[in-house]
Amino acid sequence: MSSSNTGRARTVLLGIAAASVAGGCGAEGEVRLEMAHQTVMTRQSHVGAPEGATAIAPTDFGLKMLSAYLAEDVDPDSQNNVGAVARVWVNRDCPSDDGCTDADVGFSDLIDPTALNQTLAGEARPVAVGSYRYIRFDFCIGGATGANVRFATAGTAKPVELTYGGCGVTSLRAEPAIEVVEGSLVRVALDYDLDGGTLYAFDAGSCTVDAPCLSSLDLTPRVVIAP
Repeated sequence: MSSSNTGRARTVLLGIAAASVAGGCGAEGEVRLEMAHQTVMTRQSHVGAPEGATAIAPTDFGLKMLSAYLAEDVDPDSQNNVGAVARVWVNRDCPSDDGCTDADVGFSDLIDPTALNQTLAGEARPVAVGSYRYIRFDFCIGGATGANVRFATAGTAKPVELTYGGCGVTSLRAEPAIEVVEGSLVRVALDYDLDGGTLYAFDAGSCTVDAPCLSSLDLTPRVVIAP
C-alpha cells in the first residue's frame, strides 16, 4: 500500500516505540479510553479524497492496534514527544507491554468498535497528574511484519488485507487539554469518521481499488467524564 497521506490527512503517522513512558511514582489519576461512534462513509465520491480520486466506502475497516499513550505535547516539526508520556492502553493479545508486534494482535474494528470498546473499558491505567494534549496509537514497532490494515466494500467478495508503511497515528490536539488530577478517573472518547477519503483510489495508476492509498484518521480527543 502506498504510504501517501494525500488529501484530508491532518494527523501524522509515525511510531513511538522509543518514547519514555511515565512510571508509577508521584501523584496519579487514571485514564480510560473509548472510540466514539463515527460517521460511516455513505458516498462514493467525497471532497476529502484527492483531486481525481474516488473515495472507497468501507463496509469493514480494521487496524492492528498495539497500544495507546498520552503525550503532554508533540513537537510540530520533529513530531517527537515533548514532556510527560503515559501509556494508557495495551492490546490484551500483547505478550507484554514492551514486547508486542503487529503479528501478536488481531484487527480492531473501526466500523463497529463495540468489541474494541469492551477491551478499552477494561483498562484504566495510572497516569501522572498533569495536562496532556495528544493521544498516540502504535500499529507496529519498527515496521509492520505483515498486513496491518483490513477493509471490505459492498463490491468485495471478502476483506482485503494490506500493509501500510506507517506505524502509528497521533490524534488532533486536545482542546481543552486532558487534565489528570490526583485520585481522578478521566474518560476520554476519540471521535473519528470515515467520511473523508480515508481510503481512496484512482481509475488508473497507483491507488487502485485493490491496492488503495490510505489517508490518516482524524482522531479527536474529547473528555466526556472528568470527575
